[in-house]
This record gives sequence, C-alpha cells and structure tokens, in this order.
Amino acid sequence: MRRRLLCATLCIASATARVRVAAEVLPFRVRRAARNDLLALSSLVEEAFASRAPTFLTAGRSQLATLTTTARIALDMEKRMTPWDWSRHTQLVAESSTGRIVGFAELWGEDAAALHNMSALTPQPVLFNLCVAKEARCQGIAQALLEQCEDQCRSWGDDSLYLKVRADNDAAYTLYRREGWELVETRAAVPLPEWQSRWKGSALPLRLMRKTVDPPTRRPSEAVPAKGFDEFAVTLESVLAYKDRDAVVWFLLLIVRNAGMLPSSYRVVPTAIVLGLWGSWILIIKLSTTPDFQDFYAALQQ
Repeated sequence: MRRRLLCATLCIASATARVRVAAEVLPFRVRRAARNDLLALSSLVEEAFASRAPTFLTAGRSQLATLTTTARIALDMEKRMTPWDWSRHTQLVAESSTGRIVGFAELWGEDAAALHNMSALTPQPVLFNLCVAKEARCQGIAQALLEQCEDQCRSWGDDSLYLKVRADNDAAYTLYRREGWELVETRAAVPLPEWQSRWKGSALPLRLMRKTVDPPTRRPSEAVPAKGFDEFAVTLESVLAYKDRDAVVWFLLLIVRNAGMLPSSYRVVPTAIVLGLWGSWILIIKLSTTPDFQDFYAALQQ
C-alpha cells in the first residue's frame, strides 16, 4: 500500500513539474537575435542537432567535445550576426516570458547566384537551423518562427522560401508538410566537415523543400538591399552613422576575420590592436617590477 502511494505521489509530482515547465515557456515572443544570445543559442543548436544514434563517429562524445562543438557553432553563428536590419539575412529567436531562449531560426538570401536557382547546392532564400528546446516543443514556437521567416521573405520581395531537412528527420518533415511546404526532390548526401560529422553523425540524403509565400502587399522599400549584398561594401562611416555599439563590434570582428582580404588601410587596424594590447601588457609587467611600484603596493596593503 505504501509503495502504491509513493508511486502515485511521484507520478503527481512529475506531472506537476511538467506543467510548471510548460507554463514557464508561455507566453513567448519572437525577436531578432542579439550578440549576447550567442551562448544560449549555440547550446540550443548543439543539443537540437546532435546525433543520438550510437555510431562510430558519435560514440563516447565527451563533455569537452560538446563544449568544443558549442564554441565552433557560436563562432560560425557570430559571422552571420550582423546588426543591419536592412541586410538580406536574419536570425530570429523565440524567448519565453522568463527570458529563456526556447527557439531559433536563420534566414539567408544574399547569394545572387543561388536565389531561386534550383541547380544551386542550396537555393535561396533558405531557412536553416530551425530548432526548439526539448521542453518547449508542441507549443507553436516552430510555427511562429516559420511565419516570421515568411514575413521576412515578403519584405524582401521574394515569393518562395527553401529549406533542406535530413531524410531521417520524419518529425520535422511532417511539420513542414503540415505548414504548406512541398517536397521538391531528395538530394544526395553532402560530405560534412569532420567536426560536424562527430556532432551530427554520418551525412544522409537531404530533402529539398519549398514554400510559396503570398506576394507582398506593397512594394519592398528602398531600404531593402539589392540581391547579392556585399558586407565588405559597408564603410566605417556607415557603421558609425548607425549609432549602435553592436555595429562597431561586428565591424571590428569583420576586419579581424578577413584581414588578409581587406585593403592595407584596414589591415593595419587588427595589427595595431594586437600590438597595442601586447605593449600595454609588457608595460604593466615592467612597472609592477620597479621598486617604487612595489613600495606603493606594500603601502596599500598596510
């Protein structure tokens, strides 16, 4: 009898916990991703797309490997995390009422050669990295992210949206079909970088899907860039005129990542930053070893 009561109590407690988790993530709102979301987003993407099948590539993944993969994902996502609200790519997050990130999606449509080109490796505009936290699924978050991506496509003046989903991901495929996506074709598996193979598992065939969106109710504004927007065309003046600290951070990281491709005037900037930091560090070390500084520090300790 006591055992039955204990089991019943545990069941009720488990059900209550699930209700609390569900209540925690509702309501939610969809907004543009910010740079301070990177840690939460990379962890969400890593968990959502990690292979759970015990294959040779994924067996025995250590905590260190998970952390390394999460860091790689964060660095990869940061490259696309630009502050420009007029660029032809966007990153959207679903945020719960408590401030937790429970969903994510990316949309990209800047490659002029791939726009609505069915022979391209990935036709654009393309939706990718759509994922929802495990405890927040079946609450309309994925649908809300899909709707926002469709609205973004309309604002760009595009009438179609594309995505690719693994052939073994029947749950995602069913969701997309229910939301009006059509299967275009199943394409052969594309080899993955080694670190992605250890993370996602062996490469599998991909289903290419397309969604036809309603035409925009009005013509796209002139603020929408031409197809084939080049981020290297952004100047320092336009960054400063944007009056956003995140724009300055993005611009500095762009220079550091692509120093070898930029004009010599820009190439000097990361070098000057590194030399300045190195020189400051050497100066601090030298000052800290002088007798006057040591006497001053000893006086502060008294």
